[in-house]
Amino acid sequence: MQQAVIIDSVLPQKNMLPEADVFEIEWFETQKHKFSRQTKTGVLLQLINTNKKEWNHADALYNNGKLVAQIFIKPALTISFVSNQANEVADFCYYIGNRHLPVFTEPEAHLFYVPYDGNLYEQVVAKFADKITLSERQLFTQNLLKAKK
Repeated sequence: MQQAVIIDSVLPQKNMLPEADVFEIEWFETQKHKFSRQTKTGVLLQLINTNKKEWNHADALYNNGKLVAQIFIKPALTISFVSNQANEVADFCYYIGNRHLPVFTEPEAHLFYVPYDGNLYEQVVAKFADKITLSERQLFTQNLLKAKK
């Protein structure tokens, strides 16, 4: 049985580093407290989130000051909606919000997207027709649409 490498330090990075191994997580695991999983090259890592922050794409994972891997948030199938009409966007967000799903956005592209759900896809295609597409994309917490407080 392989001995787990304990990650003792996590430093945020903006981009993936070519020399780093890759530790893949799903978008819905960014708030997970503990991981014990292998990297792409088969190294078993143990991560414990001690400071209650979310895991982010490209976070650098260190053991005794040595870079071991970086977090990679795997792309997921999404239902995407594009519109620059405020009333259409409000209708879409209200419709999705009633299903308690997270809505992600890229405002500069007038793009809104949610994780794929088969029943929801059929419903939004019927309601919003040509404004709906399926696409693979990474779901980052910083793109999550949040209510103003």
